[in-house]
Amino acid sequence: MQSWWKGAAALILSLTLTSAIHAVQVYDIANPSIQKTVLVVKAAEDTAKNQALVERLKKLLGKTLLFRTVDEPSGAEFSMTVSDSVESGRVVLELEETQGSGKFKAIRFGVSFRKQDDEYLGKRAAQIGNVALQKLFGLRGALGSSLVWSELSDEDVRNQALMEATFGEKPSKTRVSHNLYGNAGVTWNPKGNIILYTAQTGSGNLVLAQLFRPLRAKSLTVYDKGGKGSAAAWGANGKVYIAEYVSRTNTDIFEYSIPADPYQAKDPSMLRLRKLTSRPSIETEPAVSPDGKQLAYISDRTGKPQIYLMDLGSKKVSRLTHQGAYNTSPAWSPDGSFIAFSARRSGGTAIFRINVATGAESQVTPFDIEAEDPTWSPDGSMIAFTGIEGMASKIYYSLSSGGGYQRLTTSGAGVYESKPAWGGFLR
Repeated sequence: MQSWWKGAAALILSLTLTSAIHAVQVYDIANPSIQKTVLVVKAAEDTAKNQALVERLKKLLGKTLLFRTVDEPSGAEFSMTVSDSVESGRVVLELEETQGSGKFKAIRFGVSFRKQDDEYLGKRAAQIGNVALQKLFGLRGALGSSLVWSELSDEDVRNQALMEATFGEKPSKTRVSHNLYGNAGVTWNPKGNIILYTAQTGSGNLVLAQLFRPLRAKSLTVYDKGGKGSAAAWGANGKVYIAEYVSRTNTDIFEYSIPADPYQAKDPSMLRLRKLTSRPSIETEPAVSPDGKQLAYISDRTGKPQIYLMDLGSKKVSRLTHQGAYNTSPAWSPDGSFIAFSARRSGGTAIFRINVATGAESQVTPFDIEAEDPTWSPDGSMIAFTGIEGMASKIYYSLSSGGGYQRLTTSGAGVYESKPAWGGFLR
């Protein structure tokens, strides 16, 4: 029994990394009518911590927008049963069908609980929930991943701070920036442990780096060009792309190098490598493909903002969007197949996605809320965005396939949120 337990306890990591081939239904981004899987979560032993784990799992799985949990097995397609107890330091979970179709082979895995506090319980619940997502939908799962956004409040209108929260795991938020500037435009480094962001100062824009894991209060200035730069994007190729003002009415995009860890470098400053665009129009909002080979960006060379693609090797440029007269905020899907963007159409402003290979567009969010600044979850199943209703600006999210949306944050009136940036997977 002891040897089985040691092996089973290690499964929770490998289970979320295995192939999606054997999932019951693979998440299909082209299907906006995907049906929620009905799941019952229960504890075989009725202890206080087991019940807390069960309730946390129900809440987390509901946050994914792919599950509906019920209390009785008779109404469920699948069941997840918690055996042993959190109090004993270990639990065994069994995920199986309740209808007996034979499409799914039951799995059993162990999870150790070295601690008993609420934060640790939440992290373990997120890991377990991600296993369910992998086995039933073929997704690695974004539960426990981090999001950072900009926040301004009526109580402090001069300081736009960066805030962070953990998706699904905890409702509380943590302040990331501690300066007196207007902070926005977060981009993550390839390892997912350092962020860059633009700080709007009285003398112009700076680009700051900040260690995120572990979170460090002190930021480093890595770019100071007399306030000319904005919209930094840290690519998978290790380079940073910035839109710079070359005149009062014109911006171009430049490629910079940056130390892999600015905190360990003698000089954390970025070094300009090359100029990528040279047009009289505005080129801005660079976004690097996950493989580091292509750059999406906005250009108004036709008189209206559209999304263009540049091959970073050849610098060959092609226009990507051809519908509508106002398309901005490009964001690559984690697998590089799609770009989400904000589009102004006759019905309003919504999030769309476009297939990079075919150019086919699909609407993700409805027109009943003004949607901007899309960012993908690390597993590609969801898109978070800035949602504006009247004077209220909050962070929302939806499935990347489209359909309904819901609030991601919990702030009340007088707090204005914008520009979310979704980080990597739970660690």
